[in-house]
Amino acid sequence: MMRMRMVSAAALRRRFERMPQRVLGEMSIETERLAAAMRRTAVNYIGHERPTWTPLAARTVREKRRLGYGWQISRTDPLLRRRDMRDSIKSESGPMKAAVGSESKVARWQELGTRGGRLQDARSAANGPTPLQPAPGDGGIPARSFIWDAMQANVRAAMIRAAVAVLRALEF
Repeated sequence: MMRMRMVSAAALRRRFERMPQRVLGEMSIETERLAAAMRRTAVNYIGHERPTWTPLAARTVREKRRLGYGWQISRTDPLLRRRDMRDSIKSESGPMKAAVGSESKVARWQELGTRGGRLQDARSAANGPTPLQPAPGDGGIPARSFIWDAMQANVRAAMIRAAVAVLRALEF
C-alpha cells in the first residue's frame, strides 16, 4: 500500500515557485557539459581520418610529406598542419544553449568546404544541413565537418541527460 504524504498549500506553492530556478540550474549544468564535450570531440577529430570525410588528395599528402607534416597523429593528419585551427575552437553555454565554433577562416573553410576558392552554400538534408562537396577538379576543398560531426556525436546523450536533469529538478 502506498503512503501519501500530506503537504500544506503554502509548502506546495513554495515548491512550485522554486521549480523554474531548479530546472534552469540543472539545464545550465547539462548545456555546459554538452558544450565542453562537443569542443573536446571537435578538437580530437582534427588530425584523424574520418569515415565521412573525403580522403586527402594524393598531391596534398605528397606536399605535406615534403614540408615535414603528417604522421603526428595519423597517416595523413587531415586538417592538421599547425595547432592554430585546433586551438581556435571555443565553446560557450547558457541555461538553454550550447555552442561550439571558431573564428578562424581556415576552420570555416575546412568545416564547410570551398568551391573554386569560394565558400560553399549549405543545403538541407533529411538529417540537417550538409555541406556540398565540390566537383572534382574545381580547385576547391571538400568539406571536412569536424564541428558538425562533433555536435551529432554528442547531442543525443546530452538530450537524455537533460531530460533526466529536468525530472530530477521537478522531483519526479
